[in-house]
Amino acid sequence: MEKEKAIVFGTGLSGLVGSAIIAGLSNKYEFVNLDLSRGVDILDPSSIEKVLSSYQGKVLIHLAAFTDVNAAQQQDGDKSGSCWRVNVEGTANIVKACQQHQLHLIHFSTAYVFDGQQKTPYLESDPVNPVDWYSKTKAEAEKIVSTQLPKASILRISFPYSQQLSSRLDVWDKIAQTLKDGRTGPFFKDHFFTMTPLEWLVPVVDWAIETQPAGIWHTTTDKVFSDLSLAKLIANELNLPTSSLQSSSVREYNQKAERPYQPYLVLDNQKLKKAMGPRFPQENVT
Repeated sequence: MEKEKAIVFGTGLSGLVGSAIIAGLSNKYEFVNLDLSRGVDILDPSSIEKVLSSYQGKVLIHLAAFTDVNAAQQQDGDKSGSCWRVNVEGTANIVKACQQHQLHLIHFSTAYVFDGQQKTPYLESDPVNPVDWYSKTKAEAEKIVSTQLPKASILRISFPYSQQLSSRLDVWDKIAQTLKDGRTGPFFKDHFFTMTPLEWLVPVVDWAIETQPAGIWHTTTDKVFSDLSLAKLIANELNLPTSSLQSSSVREYNQKAERPYQPYLVLDNQKLKKAMGPRFPQENVT
């Protein structure tokens, strides 16, 4: 007799990250997506309650967010805008629902909560200092989760991308399309970051569902990229020349930019690596 799958609730499971999680773990868990297709609006607590009360689950993955960073900046300071409401008020509603139903929350956050001025990889214990509106809303969401649900898992990811063909454009796809179109940049040579391959992320999420680890976890692979080095890697994958790729400076760009880029968003993942032990997935950033 086939074992009954455990139910896992989730928000934003139809997005880039959520789709990868479902694709990788649907053989093990039954996912209940709290989205508009089920009549759920995370800004409406009663709609969340209606679905949660209809199932028996122990874990909720919170991915739903306003993620258009440039569009978010147009709402800078506006707490009535969709970015603040979804990222902050929506998260607060999810937290309350988890409290009421005794669900373990796996909350997805971002490296963008840091200002990018540090010269060494960021630890989970380093203070946040968001510099744009999107980042400020995500930092506020983290605060709500950590203060009201201290046993929740907060997974900070960075530049998520799929290593397989997908209909959802990610950072890898966008650079690949740029190169295929014959454009050679310029690409920042001094903007450094770690990345979260989605296929690598899936076993991390599986571990988090099973073990329910409390606190903040930096969830990226080890390899550090710049925009230029990533463009070169993708060009090699596409058998395109790299000699014509042009470089530029993020610090020079930031002098005139309406929304500055954080120059250094390298996350230290040693806490996660130690906690997962042999379950920590192998890195294959290609």
